[in-house]
Amino acid sequence: MSDNSLNDKIKIKVLLETYSINDISNAFSQIDNKLMSLHECSADDFLRLNSDFKSLFKHSKIISENVDIIFDFFNTNRNKELYSKIHLFYDQLKTQTDIFDQKISLTMEFLEELSNKLRFVFFPIKNFNQNLMSLKYLMANLNLTLSISNNSSDSTEQFKLVEEKINELKLVSERISKSLNHLRKTAKITHSNFLQVKNQNVIKIEVLLSNVKSRINRIEKKYIENKDCIPQIRRKTEKSADSISDIIKKLQYQDIIKQKMEHIQKTHTDLIVELNKFENASDDEKHINDKAKFFLRIRDIAGLQAAQLIQANKEYQSALEIIVNNFMQVGDNMQVISEMCGNINSEEKDDEVQLFNEIIEQIVITENNFKSKSEQNKTLKSELTLIEQQLEQSGDFFTVFKKLTSELNQNLNLYFNNINEQALADVKLINSMNQVKDLHSEIVINAASLDEITDKLNPIIKRIQNFTSEYSKLDFNDNFDEIKKIVSQLYSFRKNAEVKLKENHEISKEALTNIKKSISAIKYYDFFENIIEEIISELNTINFNLKIKSEESLSSIEENLVKLKEYYTMETEHKIHDQVSKGAEVNIDIDNDEDGEIEFF
Repeated sequence: MSDNSLNDKIKIKVLLETYSINDISNAFSQIDNKLMSLHECSADDFLRLNSDFKSLFKHSKIISENVDIIFDFFNTNRNKELYSKIHLFYDQLKTQTDIFDQKISLTMEFLEELSNKLRFVFFPIKNFNQNLMSLKYLMANLNLTLSISNNSSDSTEQFKLVEEKINELKLVSERISKSLNHLRKTAKITHSNFLQVKNQNVIKIEVLLSNVKSRINRIEKKYIENKDCIPQIRRKTEKSADSISDIIKKLQYQDIIKQKMEHIQKTHTDLIVELNKFENASDDEKHINDKAKFFLRIRDIAGLQAAQLIQANKEYQSALEIIVNNFMQVGDNMQVISEMCGNINSEEKDDEVQLFNEIIEQIVITENNFKSKSEQNKTLKSELTLIEQQLEQSGDFFTVFKKLTSELNQNLNLYFNNINEQALADVKLINSMNQVKDLHSEIVINAASLDEITDKLNPIIKRIQNFTSEYSKLDFNDNFDEIKKIVSQLYSFRKNAEVKLKENHEISKEALTNIKKSISAIKYYDFFENIIEEIISELNTINFNLKIKSEESLSSIEENLVKLKEYYTMETEHKIHDQVSKGAEVNIDIDNDEDGEIEFF
């Protein structure tokens, strides 16, 4: 036997004595048990993280939906339209109030003017009536004188006509006096009523409208201020969605590490089966050489498995770090969302509710005042209509008065013409006639002044007809129900937003607490790393012990590892295999970028 052959046998003997078949089987069984515990640890971590993620995703989705609702509430165009309606309503009420108050002021001026004019009518009427009675007395004396000296039937008949007209005029003038006196009293009462309405409504309606507008402006200002916070909340929500997307990718790593561990376990199982075949094998040279080659194969596989587990550990740690970091980022965003939602919801919350209640209350009071104003408008219109009717009645009396005055003048002239020749022969009769004529001249003057008043009545009647018509045109806004509906709608929007803000605040706080619990419950930091290091150490020990007691000439690493490629399903496994087979340093980059893709099957 040559020296080389003897040395090879010695080396093979030393190699085969390093481990017994039972030692290697036990070592791989223990490693498999530890791999199983690793798998359980990994499964627990990822199942818990997956469960927590589902809860987080659910919460994030609710928050996102709530933000949409809140954002819709602060929708500028929609709110602007509602506020525009309220402001328009305010302006309409203000305009109606101003018009009504202006009409009242103008009507009061008119009524005061009417009262003053009527005051100056009574003196001419009184003079006219007195002169008329004096004329009747003088005419009776004149007629008596004529009847004594002359029994002319014509003059007697003329006297009766004159006396009849005097009596008719007396009756009409009394009616005029009574009508104008009643009109003057009505004008004074109406003026007093208008004054009362003016003093009552100018104060209350104006104050109420100002209160409504002031409160609406305050709420609108608050919404504009809060509106700027909503985009910030939305951005935080979107960032949370990005982080959740990264969590989804990395949570799938549990399936990947499970596959890698199963590949290692499958390798160990197959090795143990092959190893057991050598248990009862013969001691001939061929079997001993095959067994030695198998030990070298175990050596190389142990080294490769250690490299695979080192890489798996790195990937597992990287995946967990990314998951944890994203959980923490979501937590940070949740905290900001919680604080912002809480701030929006709590800021002067009670004051805002009170403002809405006050607005509704003020609108109801304003509505009642406007209903009262509408009734007052009808009453005032009715009173003006009554004055109009009384003026028209007085006008009718003056028309009759003018007609009777003209007829009286005609009858007196006929009477004078009839007795003129007889009066020329009687000085006493001439004096009586002259007295009657002088008095008649005064009556004509009185009648003329009353005619002037009559001429002034027509434009007065025309003015009051215009006033009555204008009061009829006053259309008091009856859209109070619509405005209350708009305010209630705004309040409902705000209330709904308040509920969503509160819900977001509470959900964010709960999610933040759950995230902290979820991170603290990860077993990897206490268990996974230690166990996997033990496994790697054991595999490296097998690799080292077999390596220092053997020579590479017996078989190549590539030959020993080639069969393992059948188990691989992932790119990193192939890369590590190739690097170990070629004796190169294992160097596989871990993609920690948030947008990086995880390795799939």
